[in-house]
Amino acid sequence: MPQSQKQRSVLLLFLLIAIAISAGAMIGTQPSVNAALAKQLSSPFAAALVSLGVSVLILIPFVLLTVGKINLSNAAMAPWWVWIGGMAGAAFVISGLTVAPILGAAMFSCAVIGGQLIAAAVIDQHGLFGTPERPLTLWRLAGLLLTGAGVLVFRFAK
Repeated sequence: MPQSQKQRSVLLLFLLIAIAISAGAMIGTQPSVNAALAKQLSSPFAAALVSLGVSVLILIPFVLLTVGKINLSNAAMAPWWVWIGGMAGAAFVISGLTVAPILGAAMFSCAVIGGQLIAAAVIDQHGLFGTPERPLTLWRLAGLLLTGAGVLVFRFAK
């Protein structure tokens, strides 16, 4: 029996959520793994460079597979804010190396997730960076507040 469009959409949604959860789990390990690398290298900045260098190496095959579709001439005409992603990635790696060992992996992750949700809510509310506007509803605000409460629980729980 063929699947309906709605069933395929639901399956795709669950697949995408599973991918996002997996990515989140990998990001959750990054500060601890990078901190161990920083100890080996005796430098958090060298560890950040190695971590981001590995990211570059992993991306090279994907870029090569799409080389005919890439339009580098448009990069110079792009808005200034398109470069924030790389800076944000470097800031995350460096803060993970320097802050996560002090706060602990769970507390650091809670704070990061809280920051991500606040930024995402502002981006959605105002349709920033070319995204569609999605208003901050009471439910979404409640989610932000619950995340903040979670950070406090992690911080003060014994």
